[in-house]
Amino acid sequence: MRWKTKISTLSASLTILVTGVLFQQIIQPKSRLVRSQELYEAVNGTMKAVRSADFESAYMRVANSSRQKYSVAQFRQLFQTHYHELLDASSFEFGKMELKGSAAMVELFAVGDRGEVRHYRFNLVFEGNDWRVKEVIDLHTWPPGHRLKGLRA
Repeated sequence: MRWKTKISTLSASLTILVTGVLFQQIIQPKSRLVRSQELYEAVNGTMKAVRSADFESAYMRVANSSRQKYSVAQFRQLFQTHYHELLDASSFEFGKMELKGSAAMVELFAVGDRGEVRHYRFNLVFEGNDWRVKEVIDLHTWPPGHRLKGLRA
C-alpha cells in the first residue's frame, strides 16, 4: 500500500470514529448520578407528612400515576385503613435500596410500640426533578421479640 492510501484510510477511519463518539453523546441521554440519600429523603419526606396528618402535602409527593388513581380524600383513607401501622410506628429503619434507571425501590421497616416489625417496599419513580412514591407494598410482619437476620455488633 502506498503511503497516500494508508493516510487516506487512517483519516477516514478516524473521522468515522470521531463522528460515532459525537453522535453517541448527542443521542444518548445523560445519565444522572443518584445518591441513595435522595431516595431515602423521598420516602422519609412522605412519611413525615403522613405521620403529621398533612395528607395534602404527602399527596403532592406521590407519583402522578398514583394521583390519577386517588383523590386526596381517598389517599387519606388508604393510609388510615390499610397502612395505619405506618402512622402508629414508634420508629423506622431503612433496608436495602435498588435503582433501575428512573425507577427505584426502598425497603422500610416500621417498628411498633410492642416491638412488632412490619416490612414495606416503597417503589419510587423519578418525575420532573424529584423522586416520588409510586406505590407502597406491605410485605411481612414479624411478632414482638422475633429476632431479625442481619448484622449484629
